[in-house]
Amino acid sequence: MKTWFIMMGIDLIIPLLMIVLGFVFLRWTPEYGSLLGYRTARARKNKRTWAHAQYCVGVFMETWGRIMTVVAVLPMLVLLYRWGKFIVPVSVALLVVEAVAFIAVIPVTEITLNNIFDKDGELRLNEEVI
Repeated sequence: MKTWFIMMGIDLIIPLLMIVLGFVFLRWTPEYGSLLGYRTARARKNKRTWAHAQYCVGVFMETWGRIMTVVAVLPMLVLLYRWGKFIVPVSVALLVVEAVAFIAVIPVTEITLNNIFDKDGELRLNEEVI
């Protein structure tokens, strides 16, 4: 039972961090050129690309953080009452899935920025952003 609580706590760190970071990125967007925020070359082209990148990261992290919380809790609840010997392997597998979701924010945001902005940071096809 003690192992279950420890592994459950560890499994919830990444999803809760994603929810908090997503909330922060959406509500208090870091200023352009700040040391905080999603800082890639494409995101730092201009203020419009910066704002859109912060918004994309916020939406992705908050949404996937909520999904990953459910994905982490359900299998662990099943393991609480049955199959106790599988708690650690399942928990480690969940951590790998959560880490992939956390890192996936980079390619998803870059693809989104590439679809909306050209290589110089100008809007494609006069699209309005945010």
